[in-house]
Amino acid sequence: MDEEKKTYKNILLATSIFGSVQVITLISSFVKHKLLSILIGVGGYGIYGILNSTVDLIKSITGFSIENSAVKAIASEKNTKRNNANIVIKLCLLTAFLGCFITILFSSFISEYIYSTNKKWYLIAFLGVAVFLKQITGAFTAILQGKSKLRQLANSNLISNVLSLIIIIPFFYFFKKNFIVPAIIITAFVNVIIYWIYVKKNISFDIKISYKEAIRNGKEIIFFGGLLMMMSFLPLLVNYAMQVIINYEDGINMLGLYNVSILILNTYVGFLFSAMATEYYPRLVTLDYSNEKLSETVRQQAILTVLLIVPVILVFIAFGEQIIILLFSKDFTSAYSLLKWAVVGMFFKSISFSIGYLFIAKADSKVFMKTSLGFNVLYFLMLYFGYKMDQLNGIGVAIMIYFLLHLIGVYIIAKMRYKMFFFTTKDILIFILLFSFIIAALCFIMFNENFRLILLIPLLIINFVYTIYKINRLVSLKDLFKKR
Repeated sequence: MDEEKKTYKNILLATSIFGSVQVITLISSFVKHKLLSILIGVGGYGIYGILNSTVDLIKSITGFSIENSAVKAIASEKNTKRNNANIVIKLCLLTAFLGCFITILFSSFISEYIYSTNKKWYLIAFLGVAVFLKQITGAFTAILQGKSKLRQLANSNLISNVLSLIIIIPFFYFFKKNFIVPAIIITAFVNVIIYWIYVKKNISFDIKISYKEAIRNGKEIIFFGGLLMMMSFLPLLVNYAMQVIINYEDGINMLGLYNVSILILNTYVGFLFSAMATEYYPRLVTLDYSNEKLSETVRQQAILTVLLIVPVILVFIAFGEQIIILLFSKDFTSAYSLLKWAVVGMFFKSISFSIGYLFIAKADSKVFMKTSLGFNVLYFLMLYFGYKMDQLNGIGVAIMIYFLLHLIGVYIIAKMRYKMFFFTTKDILIFILLFSFIIAALCFIMFNENFRLILLIPLLIINFVYTIYKINRLVSLKDLFKKR
């Protein structure tokens, strides 16, 4: 029991490091998106979102997901020479040049899809600089994460977000939509500088290694990264395809609403996933291959993630429209029709998220290649037909159902392939109780606004008290932040 409490404490501490920093990051994000919603409007958000997605998609294709596979290599290395960190720097430099070249090469083609003309190819070509810089930042992130420099990673993330906000907003005031491409490049440049400072300050390593040596010694990182690329590339491709479809069928304003919905879902609801994954993935890969230890780690992660995510889900169901107005403006309130259903999917994701990392930790290439391909094809089809049936509302329902199916799928695969049993009857009852709060909230929002609040506020208070009670049972909150 003491060991179990220690594990829960470590998870919560890692989450608090990122969670507390994430709060400040979310505040800066709030300021940024609020000002942008005023300065560039719904249509501008559509362009801003699809250009960022273009950068991320090219980065994913050309980066071979080295920033993810490198975490495993760095976290599990036994020597003290930090060879893997050296290799990662060189490999990411190579992929950075490749990404920049590919962006420029296909700039005319991409311009045609986004702007319906190839005359703006030069704007896409400039984004090659952002792709280059993001690849390098990925290397620095992997090194900090692999070396368990979580506080430094959190601080670099915070400083880069705040600093880029301070720099770009005044320019948006004067240049409006015309500053979107320069803003993406400047943000990427600020990120790479800040992350490099933290890497240089906290990790001592010699990068004097040839590219030939890096490729020869980094074959395992490249191979594993190539497999992981499927996991990062396919969701980006699905999102990008939906953006192109929505832009083509309903225009830039509808695209802006979609992008805002996904942004809220990933940034303001899903911030817990990124905070926890930063600690969870390196911890998994450093465990031995004992199924008992791995299944217990997955169980603990899933329980804590669900406990923490449900209050967030309830808040967005109850006050989603008000939050959208606060974060953006009244012009974006139609995004709530997608958001109110999609946030429910985050409950299922919080469990499947914990199980899914098991495939990566075990380096089970056959499983995560097949599951990545199969689930992302399913995800695209569900989003597409959901959009065809009921536009944003249909997409929201599709996201919710998809994550339920994803949970069922990964649970069955993990149980059959690894003979693991993750959850006890008591755990399942906790999940059911927590989900009942979400069902109740969805029922309550059907009433008129005044009566809705009378029901929702007590529900939120009860859930918050229950969450604190359960977490305190897992680990003493009073002792959690005491100096170790």
